[in-house]
Amino acid sequence: MVGNKARAEGCITEAFIFKEISYFSSVYFAEEHNVNAPTMRYIVDEEPPLTDLPILQSTGASASASSPYYFKPRERVSAYLYMYANIKEMDPYFAEF
Repeated sequence: MVGNKARAEGCITEAFIFKEISYFSSVYFAEEHNVNAPTMRYIVDEEPPLTDLPILQSTGASASASSPYYFKPRERVSAYLYMYANIKEMDPYFAEF
């Protein structure tokens, strides 16, 4: 954001300098304890995968608020059959039977 529209280049230069100072300070003092920074104890960088199946590795994201939905038994069986038929790891079992 430009504060002085008559001297935009000065504001842009000032913003660039502040950004560089911020970056340098964060790298240079990375090991130091900052009392104003939030503690890292509740921040999880990456959760381990729950399964080795590649089809289930996507974490996904919600586009809107969630609402509970309970599958009917017939829908559940259809979903299982569709899922098992399309997983490459199940091919050896299908070939055996």
